[in-house]
Amino acid sequence: MQQAKKVSYLEQTSSTLTSRAETAEADVRALEDECDILKSKAALLAKAELSIDKYKKKIEEAAVMQAHMGELEAKNAKYLDQILELESTVKTSTALKRTCDELKDKVAKMEREKVSAAHTLVSREAAQSVLCGSQTARSGPPCMVCVWLCFGSNCAVRAPWSHCACLASLHSPNPPPPPP
Repeated sequence: MQQAKKVSYLEQTSSTLTSRAETAEADVRALEDECDILKSKAALLAKAELSIDKYKKKIEEAAVMQAHMGELEAKNAKYLDQILELESTVKTSTALKRTCDELKDKVAKMEREKVSAAHTLVSREAAQSVLCGSQTARSGPPCMVCVWLCFGSNCAVRAPWSHCACLASLHSPNPPPPPP
């Protein structure tokens, strides 16, 4: 009896242990399956963490690039302002240069005309003094040379008769009386 009790007890214990073992094996298999799932999730998590790190770096680089772009845009705006100012200066300086050249040409032309007029005046005065000096005693109509010198071809001397006795007689308010 005691042996039968022991056998029955052992059988119960064995069946309990067997069922527990089967349960444990099922739990182990379930845990192994869960472990496999967790391993694949851990691998995915590692990949995701690497991707996150890459994206963080890209975001940091983008922030740096945006700051750099802002600096470049500010420089470009500054350069554009300088270019527009220089273009305005070039337009103004071109017009001023053109005006300056025109004025230089006018001054040169006027200088040439002045020199030419001075030479003409000197040569006419010299000719008048020679011609008129010989006729100071004469009191009649002026000679043709004096008329041409004083009135012809735009004479530069405004009162030529004041130098010439023969012409002065024509233009004086009280002409001298004719010789007897």
